[in-house]
Amino acid sequence: FKKVHWEEAMKQEDYELLSTRWVFTYKLDSGSYLERYKARLVIRGDMQMSWDETYSATISSKAIRALIALATAFGYKSWQHDLITAYLNAGIDRDDYFIQMPQGIKGDPNEWLRLKKALYGLKQSPLLWQKEFTKTHLELGFEQVSEEVCLFKNKDSIILFFYVDDVVTLFQPEQEGLAR
Repeated sequence: FKKVHWEEAMKQEDYELLSTRWVFTYKLDSGSYLERYKARLVIRGDMQMSWDETYSATISSKAIRALIALATAFGYKSWQHDLITAYLNAGIDRDDYFIQMPQGIKGDPNEWLRLKKALYGLKQSPLLWQKEFTKTHLELGFEQVSEEVCLFKNKDSIILFFYVDDVVTLFQPEQEGLAR
């Protein structure tokens, strides 16, 4: 949890103070030995009283099946990747999301913090992440397929689609690799 995600703010009487909690997980290796600890600060979305639009599109299963069939028919390679801490990269669209100083972080526990980035659990986070992902890929020269807003293509025959924070990229292998 870094200061890039929040800024100190004065207590705001007219605004909701969002509840947070720490989620701790343990990552084990293939032999079931502890590899590392992980901690994530999340918004208690179940206690969030006010929110705007929370809808976030997902690609249809019909489109995924069609893309896999096309990739197979035309010899595309695929690369699936999970975007780590995806929601933390999305900016906040309002300036009235406040939390208290999280337990374990140095600072006044009564101090309010204004969120500058989305956190997991915030009801708007999936939509904010989708908007950020879309904006970035449009800036990179991809075109969004209007019928499937989670599907993008570019002029170099790269196709990518995403579902929440999982992304699949389809691309043609190098031409010299196809020569036999």
